[in-house]
Formats: sequence, C-alpha cells, structure tokens
Amino acid sequence: NAPTVQGALETAVKAICGEDVRVHGAGRTDAGVHARGQVAHCDIAKHFPPGRFRDGLNAHLRPNPIGVLAADIVPD
Repeated sequence: NAPTVQGALETAVKAICGEDVRVHGAGRTDAGVHARGQVAHCDIAKHFPPGRFRDGLNAHLRPNPIGVLAADIVPD
C-alpha cells in the first residue's frame, strides 16, 4: 500500500482526462531499484498533442519526484 510511480501516473491521467486508466510499465523494478528512464503506456480516449499531455502529467505529478520526459502517440 505504499505510494507508487504507477499510482501517481494513473492519478495524473485521471486529473487530466477524467478517465480511470491502467499504466503499463515496460519492465519492472523491485524494492530498492530506481526506475530512471522507464517507458510506460496507457490508453486514453481523449486526444492531446503529445507535448501538452506530457506537460499536463508533469503539472499533476508535482511535488512527487517523478517527471515525464516525453509522450507520443503510438499505433494500436
């Protein structure tokens, strides 16, 4: 029940889109292992320009020590 990066990202997406999403990480980290440069994915219904989505996530992630460096639209 500890705070997680996944949980913080899901909360930030909810604040921006109003959607409950599941964030999927491209790998895993165990206790005591950093997640720098981790790639993650979520599906949202609303369209955002990638830079705007990234900036919105970062605004809602503060003051957590989490930052989104880039966002992109990917094919289904």
